[in-house]
Amino acid sequence: MALSRETAIVGAPYENEAGSAAGAVYVYQRNGAGWLETAKLTADDALGIEVFGESVAISGSIAVVGAPGTGIDGEAPSSVYVFERLGETWTQSAKITPIDGIRADMFGSSVAISGERIVVGSPGEEDDIFHLSAGSAYVYKRIGTLWVPEAKLKAHDLAPIDEFGSAVAIDGDTIVVGAPLEDEGGEDSGALYVYRYYGSSWFEVTKLYAPDATEGEHLGSSVAIDGDTILAGAPEDDDACPGSFVCFSGSAYLFVHNGTAWTLEAKVTASDAGVVDSFGHSVALSADIALLGAYGNDEVGFSGGAAYLFRRSGGVWTEEEKLIGSDVGEWDQFGWSVAIHGSSVLVGATEDFFELPGPGSAYLFELDGISPPCTLDLALSYVDETLTLDLQIGAAEPVLWMAWLFAPPVVLPLWTLPLPAIDPPLSFQVPIPGFPHLGEIGVLTILTGDWGGILCMDWETVDTGS
Repeated sequence: MALSRETAIVGAPYENEAGSAAGAVYVYQRNGAGWLETAKLTADDALGIEVFGESVAISGSIAVVGAPGTGIDGEAPSSVYVFERLGETWTQSAKITPIDGIRADMFGSSVAISGERIVVGSPGEEDDIFHLSAGSAYVYKRIGTLWVPEAKLKAHDLAPIDEFGSAVAIDGDTIVVGAPLEDEGGEDSGALYVYRYYGSSWFEVTKLYAPDATEGEHLGSSVAIDGDTILAGAPEDDDACPGSFVCFSGSAYLFVHNGTAWTLEAKVTASDAGVVDSFGHSVALSADIALLGAYGNDEVGFSGGAAYLFRRSGGVWTEEEKLIGSDVGEWDQFGWSVAIHGSSVLVGATEDFFELPGPGSAYLFELDGISPPCTLDLALSYVDETLTLDLQIGAAEPVLWMAWLFAPPVVLPLWTLPLPAIDPPLSFQVPIPGFPHLGEIGVLTILTGDWGGILCMDWETVDTGS
């Protein structure tokens, strides 16, 4: 599941309308104080056992859906589908398959999007017969109306059965890839690989692992990134019952970039951690708010599940709230998936463990005291010599709104506008027709308060061709 602005998308990979486990994705739109289902997405070439919706991501008007299944006959290639919204209608605009993929690669098991780039995890990919399920991740960049392969990422210390690509995240020029079965800290302790875009290529800049790693923690089963902060789950960590043969209480690690390197900022665990809670199975991050799913938590019944909200203040992360759906009961596995955007939180529950796959449900929460002082989201597209800025802007108080265009070596101011309070946030587009081909350009936009400090900021890039 994923959230962006006023839109939520929820995957149902075992939905059967187009064939057994063909899958579907449901789209919900905020309508006043509630949410309405507005679309059901399926692949144009839907097949049984495609598990379309196993992974989803959204950015503005673009939704990405992973379908890592291989069809009823086991011969269909795993794929990723891209949908775009025009007005109120969602249309499939692309299908992505790796040119070097095979059916066991699990391409599409994880997906992420930021601006003009999509990252796709392929944890089952085998480099050769000696590197089964070593895994990889693919980066695609939108050029015009096409999504073009930009890079294939692999760990520098590639090893079999690391399942690199089980989780992926991207924010601007930084990508994080989880390898939950990597062995540096002990067998299957897990690790994260961080990549940075420099010039015209992606480079691995660091490998992160838990300083207190023990075997079987599976760090990197879930990952999220927001700016200079990375959040990664280790759902099989045994902190709550050290020495136990089976514990899996779970934990999560937060890393920050200090300007020169990524360092560990905190390790977090649930205040009521218990056996087989799997805290950290799912994670989401937004500024100083971290959301973590623990689908095995037993407060409302065995594996009823829960989600935990942590807030950062002064570099310290503190558990602030435990979330449980109003009708959650045993085996619902609430917390299997999570997403957050602004003050909106989305938590998935697979439901009905004994008859998997269960019908499933998703719960939306609006959190008091979580809303930032403003909202500023930017997405860029360049089609037919028109640069389009897709914006969402909101503020609890009057602000000054500024934007600049970066076309190296030139920096051009776009506007400086005083704005009144805007609540709820307003979404709109700013088209700039006749925009020349300047290669990769960027737009920086900020909102400042009356004291001059930056309240919200966003930066995106797009390739305008040359």
